[in-house]
Amino acid sequence: MALEHFGTKSFLEFVSLHRNVQKSGCFIATAVYGEDASELELLRGFRDQYLMRSQLGRLFVLSYYLCSPYLAAVIAKSVMVREFVKNLFLKPMCVLIGRVMLRWKLP
Repeated sequence: MALEHFGTKSFLEFVSLHRNVQKSGCFIATAVYGEDASELELLRGFRDQYLMRSQLGRLFVLSYYLCSPYLAAVIAKSVMVREFVKNLFLKPMCVLIGRVMLRWKLP
């Protein structure tokens, strides 16, 4: 299926059917923070309100969904790796995303 055929709904259906994706899709953040973290809500909101609105954003999300389950499994096995990913990647990314969402007044 070509990327230009992906609307938000059909894209998520494609991912769910072909990759058995969890509803949230935040594999790496879930491996680092756990399932109920506020950071997950921020990341999901950014995905849904910003990334899924553009073709390039949907391509990024598809790429993430294809690669991240494996990476999340590796990350989940080590406390040191989880802390590394959290402090050097996820925390700064969440701060940046929070600022972008406030500036662009995304829900």
